[in-house]
Amino acid sequence: MKGRRLSIHGLQASRYGVEDLELPLGQLICLCGGVASGAHALAQEVLLGESRRRFLRALSPQEREQLGGLGYPVEMTGADGLPPAQPLPAPGAHGRVLDVLHVRSDLARILRSLSQTSCSDCGDLCRQLDDDQAVELLQGEEAVSARSLVVAPMRLTQPPTDSVYDELVRAGFPRVLVEGQVARIDADDAEGRALTRRVSRLDVVIDRLVPSEATPSRLGEAIRNARAMAQGQALVRIEQDGSERWFSRQFSCRACGWQGEQPLWDRWLEGIDLLDQLDSEGEPDRANETRLAGRPVWDLAGCSIGELDLWLVDVGEHAAEDHKSLIGHCRSKLTPALELGLGSIGLWRSWNRLAFGERTLLSVAVAIASRLGGLMYVVQHPLSGLDDSSLSRTLHGLSRLVEAGGTVVYVDAAPAVVAKAQLVIDMATADADSPTEIPPRSDGASEGVLILRPRPRSRGGDLANLDPGLELDLPLGQLVCVDGPSGSGKSALLWQIARALSGSGGDADYAIDGTHLRRCIALNDVIDHARPQTLMQLLTLGRDLARLFAATPLAQEHQIPAQWFELERPGGRCARCEGQGEILHRLDFVEDLLVVCPECEGRRFKEEIFPATLRGASMVDLLEMTVAEAERFLHREKRMHAILQAATASGLGAMPLMTSTRSVDRLVVQRAVVAGYAGRADQRDLFLLERPGEGEHEHGARQTHDVLRKLVSRGATVLATRAQAVTPDTADWHLLLGPGSGVEGGRLVSSKSTASAA
Repeated sequence: MKGRRLSIHGLQASRYGVEDLELPLGQLICLCGGVASGAHALAQEVLLGESRRRFLRALSPQEREQLGGLGYPVEMTGADGLPPAQPLPAPGAHGRVLDVLHVRSDLARILRSLSQTSCSDCGDLCRQLDDDQAVELLQGEEAVSARSLVVAPMRLTQPPTDSVYDELVRAGFPRVLVEGQVARIDADDAEGRALTRRVSRLDVVIDRLVPSEATPSRLGEAIRNARAMAQGQALVRIEQDGSERWFSRQFSCRACGWQGEQPLWDRWLEGIDLLDQLDSEGEPDRANETRLAGRPVWDLAGCSIGELDLWLVDVGEHAAEDHKSLIGHCRSKLTPALELGLGSIGLWRSWNRLAFGERTLLSVAVAIASRLGGLMYVVQHPLSGLDDSSLSRTLHGLSRLVEAGGTVVYVDAAPAVVAKAQLVIDMATADADSPTEIPPRSDGASEGVLILRPRPRSRGGDLANLDPGLELDLPLGQLVCVDGPSGSGKSALLWQIARALSGSGGDADYAIDGTHLRRCIALNDVIDHARPQTLMQLLTLGRDLARLFAATPLAQEHQIPAQWFELERPGGRCARCEGQGEILHRLDFVEDLLVVCPECEGRRFKEEIFPATLRGASMVDLLEMTVAEAERFLHREKRMHAILQAATASGLGAMPLMTSTRSVDRLVVQRAVVAGYAGRADQRDLFLLERPGEGEHEHGARQTHDVLRKLVSRGATVLATRAQAVTPDTADWHLLLGPGSGVEGGRLVSSKSTASAA
């Protein structure tokens, strides 16, 4: 791909930061820019979005709908040389780690081909053999050299009659096996008939031969005849010692003939659970008696990526050549993950419960294992949210993708990450400095302590990397930096706290004393699930503004209720676009079309509420104000003014309140959501936030830190994982987890105030 170039022309500069873009392909490219720079929109909507739409155009309308539709196109003059693009991590990644690595089906095939199941009755091996495999086993692996009888064990619903004996004789089988002796049945008074009149199983002798010396065709014909007469079963009895070997088309024991269902490995791998090793009837699962290279297959339930790779090495040492290729194919999917230091991650870890760094590295490893060249990989999240070790490994993996012929694009403004790129596109636009006074750091005083203790009844299924015996005492009313290597349990800790303080806290793995708290807000969940809305709604100004407008004389005169001034509720909002100001038309054969609502012309409200004005401004006039203008206009409203002041301090002052979340990146949403709580937070609130300010330049990270400080100044507690906006040097309390990642992490290393450092 080196030497090729990507040319994009006619972009909307206000949205994407540039009008024209020329990029050489085959390089590690950093789009350097923070909030409102357009870097994130350029990467996600143009590079990734347009590539996706070009691919979807080749599919049928039904296939497009299954993949979410074409989406609406980017307004631009043209794009030449745009390669197929893939997001990292892929948005559709889900399930367990072995699903993300695409090794579940390979494992099922390996287990089906190479595992050995022991009979629960006699302890011998159970197998399922076709005719040719049975012949090969007798003449090759076992090499039976003694004279033997090939017998058809016919199971009867009632004792045999003369007609049964006559039919066997006519078919050419005049002998039966009775108590280890051969007896004839070709006459009415034959000894064999007399001895077998009351049996429920009639052992018919098919042939007498030496398996190792017989021709394969003769031995195969004898086994086929026996199976045809005995419902798929054949019995080989060695005359010298009287031992028996069963050869059945069904899954069965070769020593005692026990028959059962072969483990359905695909289904077994789907339902594997360390807490449930019994089948539906309460009996031990047959898989518990199965071994692979001498180890119980149930060990897979606790296997990490590295342990599985070593296990497959042992399996391959004694496997046939065709099986070795299958094992090699499976190991090739594990190798990149091992090379990126992910060997300790458990195969059965849920993708959603992995740490941010683990998900990032795992997605890079999967991309390397795919061996696809010529792709453009667009990294979904800033890399500066990673610790130094994870960042180094991630950049190494991304460089390998470039060496394989790919192009990698990531958005970040942190100097340490920007310096690693081969090409830097500087799109940084420094946010205007705000004269707003930011509260100082907490002096360490707090009115309570957050106490976390393990529950006596710990389920153990969702602990991720946390120590089940973890105990914490954190002061409230402070900005706490949760620190540690990637995979040390930072995200898992925040998730456990949110779970314990939610309505489902009874199922949590830890008990938390939240006596001094009224609510716990997981800000990342709020940000990730924010539906398309305005900046006004993100800042939670809607209800207060509705109350003000409903109290105006004209609204009182026409009896317009407060809810009519809210975009979230029907009444005053445009019924056609439901207050969005835009209508998205999903089309089957062409790209989706986003148009301004013809009913309200983008104003979002019905005309009936326009005459109601607040100090000369209608609701639409207020929506058209910037955050800074609204801050001055609403200076008398204490709560709204505090929110708008925090939004201005966080760099959103130049944005109109009617700005849609469709047109801004995640960093803007993050700042707006945090600022929205600045006017209503108090000492009873606990805020949880992962990687605040990741990917921002120094000035932007400081602005994000300042708005978090506003929450703390109101008495709230903020727990944030380490990133540019929250570090041990800028926080009030430093909580360090570790000492390593994976099984080496999740333990409390230190928990102390940073007041002395300040």
